[in-house]
Amino acid sequence: MTVHRLPRRENDVNSFPADETKTQVEQDIGIGRILRVVNARRMTIAGCVAFITAMAALYVFQATPIYSATAQLMLGTPKNKVLDAEAILSGLGTDPVMIENQIQVIRSWAVAERVIKRLNLDKDPEFNDRLAGREGGLLSALNLGAWFGSEAPAKQIAQEQPKGYPAPLVQEFLQRLSVNSMGRSTVLRVSYSSVSPDKAARIANAVADQYIVDQLETKFDAAKRTTAWLSERLGELAEQVRVAEVAVEQYKAENGLTDTKDGQGLVGAQMSNLNAEVIIAKTKLAEAEAQYRQIATLASSGRNADAVGQVIASPIITALRTQQADLIRKEADARSRYGERHPAMIALIDEKRQLNIKVDEEVRRILASQQNEVSVARARLSSLERSLQEIQGSADSQSKARVGLRELERQAESNRTLYNNFLARFKSIEDQEQIQTPDARVIAAATSPLSPSFPNKTLIIGGAGAFSLFLGVVLAVMLDSLDAGFRSAADVEKALGLSNLAVVPTVPNVKTVQDRVVTKPLSAYTEAIRTLYAGVQLSDVDKPPKVILVSSSVPNEGKTSTSLAIARLVALGGHRVVLVDGDLRHPSVAKAFGVKNVPKGLVEVLAGRAELPSVMMRDTMTSLEYLPISSPPANPSDLITSDAMRRLIDVLRQHYDLVVVDAAPVIPVSDTRLLSRLVDKVVYVIHWDKTPREAVQSGIKMLQDGGADIAGTILNQTDLRRHAIYGYGYGYGGYTYGNYYGKYYTD
Repeated sequence: MTVHRLPRRENDVNSFPADETKTQVEQDIGIGRILRVVNARRMTIAGCVAFITAMAALYVFQATPIYSATAQLMLGTPKNKVLDAEAILSGLGTDPVMIENQIQVIRSWAVAERVIKRLNLDKDPEFNDRLAGREGGLLSALNLGAWFGSEAPAKQIAQEQPKGYPAPLVQEFLQRLSVNSMGRSTVLRVSYSSVSPDKAARIANAVADQYIVDQLETKFDAAKRTTAWLSERLGELAEQVRVAEVAVEQYKAENGLTDTKDGQGLVGAQMSNLNAEVIIAKTKLAEAEAQYRQIATLASSGRNADAVGQVIASPIITALRTQQADLIRKEADARSRYGERHPAMIALIDEKRQLNIKVDEEVRRILASQQNEVSVARARLSSLERSLQEIQGSADSQSKARVGLRELERQAESNRTLYNNFLARFKSIEDQEQIQTPDARVIAAATSPLSPSFPNKTLIIGGAGAFSLFLGVVLAVMLDSLDAGFRSAADVEKALGLSNLAVVPTVPNVKTVQDRVVTKPLSAYTEAIRTLYAGVQLSDVDKPPKVILVSSSVPNEGKTSTSLAIARLVALGGHRVVLVDGDLRHPSVAKAFGVKNVPKGLVEVLAGRAELPSVMMRDTMTSLEYLPISSPPANPSDLITSDAMRRLIDVLRQHYDLVVVDAAPVIPVSDTRLLSRLVDKVVYVIHWDKTPREAVQSGIKMLQDGGADIAGTILNQTDLRRHAIYGYGYGYGGYTYGNYYGKYYTD
């Protein structure tokens, strides 16, 4: 058999083209779906918001107020630069790593124990559970580390726990302490939380003070350790300098390396002097030889005394030259006066000759003297050169010895320099005033807060309200997603490929739902049944079905009430209608009419123990007749597949205008699949937003595999308000039951 579908027309409200259906499904995933879910489940959301907000308010007004006081520390106090102890006592840096290190120092176990000891917090009931008569700390239960941004909760404090105060006490203290930097500055905020505002301020200031004290003590300890180490090292270096200098002097003595005042070696000085004397001797020898050659040349050339006197500055030669000049003048005067033969003239010439002889003798004597000077100069030069050669030998051996001396001197100088540096460092540290100045200072002391920091009533209640609203929406969406049922005709058509014939609304009184088509003929329920019957008739226009079967996937989906409503509605129109109870295992038609005892019924007719007219019963409200079941048979499947059942359906088809069969659910038993072969059309009832899609798909497939001709489905027991909220009001029967057309019905 063929599964019929309603024809798709352009303006048919029950027609959904593929692209429109896809668009609707895509929209259902977005914000529109969320808004529809929120509207549909607003009571769930309101309940969630009310409960969480009420619990938050209860907690806020029952919680013990916590006060937070804050002191401000500035790192990097200006330093005294008169003396510089360099890296040993240098100030703090201002890079993020150094600031984080100081935050950890403030939150250290040692600083906490100092403050506890100073303020006797171990005797404070707020910190001492035994004195307070409780097992767990109040603030521990509140987990203030999470509320106030504490960077290290108790279980995360990885520092070694020294022997002193009990670990829970120190951990409780550190949980209440919060330290953080202010922006990009070097200012640290030291905050402490307590049930007492004065105590919170007192502890915050104590933490800041103890941090500064810890800095000073750290510097004192560093200076003390540094001074002791430098003192010990200076002693070692002094001994090294002494040993090195003794080695230098001993080496000099062993190798005869004696230095002069100017730092030059004795042999070197001697060589320098001899070199100077050799140069002078050579110069004098050259001068004497030159003068000797010149005198000898002049003398051998027969030059007069004047020429010789110009070379030799001799007083005798000078005097003789004066006398010669005198005689020449007298000779010239006598010659002009007396003539050549005059005795005076002759006497002057003879005197002149004697004078020349004396000059020649003086020249020879000078030449001999000059030759002697040349010999003396040559002998002196030879002596100096021999002495220089002797000194040169000694200088070579001492030069080799000085190589070792220089190495010893460098080592001694290195030790001496290192010693002087350490000595200067030692004196600088001893005199350094900076070691008594901390690298931080309190720029704002903590004061007693006027209002508690916890609980922040507005923040907590407002946050709880916002969170509960969000949680309620998420819960509503989750619950909506968990609903596996069908909510619209479009859903049915898309999932099953079948037309949804009607959307039947739920009624206030379930017990009278089968009477509603009679008592409320203008109600929305009755109109939905009319729409359903019209859809069945239109499923085959050429051959309107006379025998229809009503079934569902599982029990309690309203198939019996739907079967009864269709039958009564058609009967009210003046047609002959019969309702057959086709659920042989759990018959319910007689109960729907209020009949408790059925002596004979369908089973007896099929078994041949009763005639059909004798078991037929009539509705008291309409002309409807119905065929009940007295008791479930032992073999329902055999009866349904029997020829008697087929003949019975044929007889009913001939004598009635409409035969409605209320069949069993499809999934639990196979009866309906067998019975569906005997009817013209099958109407499949789906409980709106309840019957799982998988169950419906499985039931439809079973019927189709059995050859059933399915006219369509109906969405039964529909919540019209939620149906409209979900945006499905445009579906089959949507606007009809919604606010737009509600005035047409009288429920």
